[in-house]
Amino acid sequence: MTQSPNIPKSPPPPPITGYMAAVEGRGAPKPARKPRKPTLVSVAKQASKAAIAVERYEVKPDGTVVVVTGKPEPAAADNPWPLDEFRTKETKQ
Repeated sequence: MTQSPNIPKSPPPPPITGYMAAVEGRGAPKPARKPRKPTLVSVAKQASKAAIAVERYEVKPDGTVVVVTGKPEPAAADNPWPLDEFRTKETKQ
């Protein structure tokens, strides 16, 4: 018995997706996650581990952390702007 050439071949099975792909371990790989923004604590740890002298940390409204390096300068003792002239002499009741 020979097959005649006029018999059409069956189409290939549809690709496995969704639940069956997860069960069989096949399917499209998950897209890579977007990395998180560094926190103020993690930036401070990295700076101290690298022995960087940090003057201050600034957090911008968009969440970015700016590290200002250098030694902090102490306030001058001989301040030309005394605050005594702005204080009221008597307390308000």
